[in-house]
Amino acid sequence: MRMWTIFLFNFLIAYSSVQSQHFITPESIVFDKSKQRFLVSNKEGNYISEIDSLWNITKFSEDICKLPRGLFIKDSKLYSACTNQVVVYDLKTDSHIKNIKIKGATFLNDITSDNNYLYVSDSEQNKIYRINLKNDKYEIFIETHDDSPNGLYWEKETELIYVGFRWGKDIIATYDSTGKKIWSRFEEGNYVDGIAKDKTGTFYIGCWSKGVYSLGLECKGKPKLVSGGHLGAADIHIVPETQILAIPNFLDNSVDFIKLNFNEKAIEKIKNLK
Repeated sequence: MRMWTIFLFNFLIAYSSVQSQHFITPESIVFDKSKQRFLVSNKEGNYISEIDSLWNITKFSEDICKLPRGLFIKDSKLYSACTNQVVVYDLKTDSHIKNIKIKGATFLNDITSDNNYLYVSDSEQNKIYRINLKNDKYEIFIETHDDSPNGLYWEKETELIYVGFRWGKDIIATYDSTGKKIWSRFEEGNYVDGIAKDKTGTFYIGCWSKGVYSLGLECKGKPKLVSGGHLGAADIHIVPETQILAIPNFLDNSVDFIKLNFNEKAIEKIKNLK
């Protein structure tokens, strides 16, 4: 608990902007709890950035992953979706482990995981692949038919996968472990990128042209704008212990950090990094 208090304190007192160009089309962000740092993929830069608790920005990895998009952490490993493969890093040593190549994939985008599998969206091929964590064997889990699946989130409590779409008849749909669609919803004009959930169970989506919205429990509530004015709000992330919402601004080459309260509202922009 003391480590989390110190970490949040550092986030709250540091407010000045970093003006140098650290990000090039930032697409996804995750929090590495073990080392108290954020990791950010930079699609056009072909590198992954590291942001420590004092806002120091360095390069975690460069030129290993081509066009890195979605990031996901599981069991001390960082998984990065990179066009036609998933690149795996060891977060204990910060070293590259392996690449999992997926034949036929052309636009691997976001990643999530349950206890046994990785799930990776291909926004160009309209597919979601399932990769066995034990042997790296993969299969087509879902074909979504011309609606460009992007953001993914596996919910432990329900064992459902939430899928956000860039366009098509749904913005959000849920699927069970067999790939059967359970539920979906439509909202006009929302280009969904990232999906996240806070510690109250409230879901949030990053909408490319509109900002970040909360959708309540199970994504079934009325959309509420949490934070607007973002240029290409991409694959968002929430740190549940601190209620910090991290928003990569793909078109602005920046990342925003916002403190949430329990009414699904942004109460303070803590930091904007460029």
